[in-house]
Amino acid sequence: MFGERFEVVRKLGWGHFSTVWKVKDLQHEEHKTPPIGAMKVQKSAESYVEAAMDEIELLQCVAQNAGRVAGEKGKRLGYGGEADNIDLFNPPCVQLLSNFSHSGPNGTHPCMVFEALGENLLCLVKRFDYKGIPIGLVRRIARLLLEGLDFLHKECSIIHTDLKPENVLLSDPLSISINSNNQTANVGVGTETTTQTSDRKEGNTDEDTIRSLEEEIQNTTNLQAKKRLKTKLKNKKRKIKKKKSKKKKGGGSKLSISKKRWRMNY
Repeated sequence: MFGERFEVVRKLGWGHFSTVWKVKDLQHEEHKTPPIGAMKVQKSAESYVEAAMDEIELLQCVAQNAGRVAGEKGKRLGYGGEADNIDLFNPPCVQLLSNFSHSGPNGTHPCMVFEALGENLLCLVKRFDYKGIPIGLVRRIARLLLEGLDFLHKECSIIHTDLKPENVLLSDPLSISINSNNQTANVGVGTETTTQTSDRKEGNTDEDTIRSLEEEIQNTTNLQAKKRLKTKLKNKKRKIKKKKSKKKKGGGSKLSISKKRWRMNY
C-alpha cells in the first residue's frame, strides 16, 4: 500500500530516474478521481529527489490552471459549472492526481500518481510500420500538441524542453479509416483492447450509432473517456430529435455529425 490509498496492480515500466506502476485508488470515490492510476516512484538519491520536487511543483501548477481554464471554457459554452462536463474541457496535458513520499529500504522515494493513459505516439508510428501516419490523424495530433503547448506557455509560464513521441501519450481511441467503405479501427487505447467498429459506415441508422455509443460507454473503464462518450451520446440524441422535428415541419437541411474531441497528453 502506498500513501495509505494506492494498491499496486503491476509494473508498467521503468527508466533512468524512476519506475512506473499501475495502481488502484482505494479512495477514488472520496477524492473524485479515476479508480485506476499510474504511479511514478522516483529514485531516492538526493539529485533525483530534487528533480522530483521540481516536477511536482510544475505539475501542481498545471493542475491548478487546468481546472480554472476548463471551468471558464465550460461556462462560456453554457455548461454552468457542472463538474462532469467541465472535465471535458481540460487542456490536453497529463493530470497529477496525488503526490507523497514513501520510505523503503533504499531511502525515501517521492511518488506521483497520474491519470492512467494509453500508448505513446511512438507506438502509433510503429503501428503504421514507420511508413507515415494518415494525414488526417497528423492534423489532429498537431492541433492538440499546439493546444497543450499554448496552455503551458500562456497559462502556466512553462516551457516544455523534452517534446518527443515517447512523451506524448494517447488517452482516447483514435478512429482511423482503413478501407474504402469508411470502416474504422480504434488504435491506441489505454485499458481497452483494439477493436473494429462500423460507427461511421455508410448506411448505418441513427439507432445503430446510439446503440454503439451505449456499448462503448458500458465497456470503457477510463472515466475521462466515458464522460466524453456520454456527452457525444447526449449530443447525438439531441441532433436526432432536432432532425425529426424538422422533418415533421416539412424540410430542413441535413445535420452533420459533430467531430469527436481528441486528446493527447504530454
